[in-house]
Amino acid sequence: MPKLLIVEDEEPLRDMLEEFLKQAGDFKVITATDRKSALAALEEHQPAGMLLDVMLPTKPDGLEILAAARRVSPHTRTIMVTGTVDLDAIQCAKALGAIDYITKPFTLDYLERTLREKIAECL
Repeated sequence: MPKLLIVEDEEPLRDMLEEFLKQAGDFKVITATDRKSALAALEEHQPAGMLLDVMLPTKPDGLEILAAARRVSPHTRTIMVTGTVDLDAIQCAKALGAIDYITKPFTLDYLERTLREKIAECL
């Protein structure tokens, strides 16, 4: 079963995503809340995919974590998640290797379908 790292600072959203994805059964879910825990999880688990929140309350933000993640776990396929549409951030994320960009709010069905298409089926 492929591993999926969720990097999200909002505990209710992180917990809901973790529970939903565990029940869906497509991934072994790992969570992190900030740069330090995200990079440690990437290094330890080398997940197939990562859902990475762009806007985190403390520096660095998701884009900086993505840049560091490319060095720690270069094969991890990253989908960025954000509450705002910022074309510069989208271009930067794609330049740093993100494979997709999801804007909140999103449905769980959409998220599951995206994860299957962009991560699980690519393994």
